[in-house]
Amino acid sequence: KLDALAVGNSYATEVIIGRYDAFTGAYLQGNGNGTFEIKNGAKSGFLANKDARSITNLKLSNNKEIILVGNNKDTLQCFYY
Repeated sequence: KLDALAVGNSYATEVIIGRYDAFTGAYLQGNGNGTFEIKNGAKSGFLANKDARSITNLKLSNNKEIILVGNNKDTLQCFYY
């Protein structure tokens, strides 16, 4: 069962257009049959609502994972699972 995470938003748009900042990230939980169930931030704890540019994971020695979200001109977000 594969899962997926998605991040987004862009604050680098023209002033007249405004920012694209309504996305809060998404956790897609794999159902094992090729489909996914979307879990919102309140259910999953994954709330990546900034000007995200990258995402990666680190596996710790205790088999837990840290998800790191790099944000443009902002702080690094860390999610521990």
